[in-house]
Amino acid sequence: MYESFYHLSANPFRLTPDPSFCFSHPAYQEAHAYLQYAFELGEGFILLTGRPGAGKTTLVESFLRSFDSAELVAARIAVTDFEASELLRAVAYRFNLEAEGVDKATLLRRIERFFASRVTAGGRV
Repeated sequence: MYESFYHLSANPFRLTPDPSFCFSHPAYQEAHAYLQYAFELGEGFILLTGRPGAGKTTLVESFLRSFDSAELVAARIAVTDFEASELLRAVAYRFNLEAEGVDKATLLRRIERFFASRVTAGGRV
């Protein structure tokens, strides 16, 4: 109905966020600028928080689409209730690192080595 009324080429109300339908309002622009700044600094992890439906996933997907996969390898983990070791395991899985049945120190070492290998190859994680 809204597609024909508003002359849209696709459904903007899908369950999976679509960055093609991003509305660049002032709060979005500010959050995007923070992501860009954090990326340019190249220090640590970026944590984006907000209320459900606020557009966090759409913002991140839009931001990540602006990079070539050779330049940046990213993992988006959209879970709110993780223990620290579970988070490390999720990060390892997202980067296709073996994480089954290994301890925290091993997980950290594998993740660190992966990050270092990407930097050595001229990329970012």
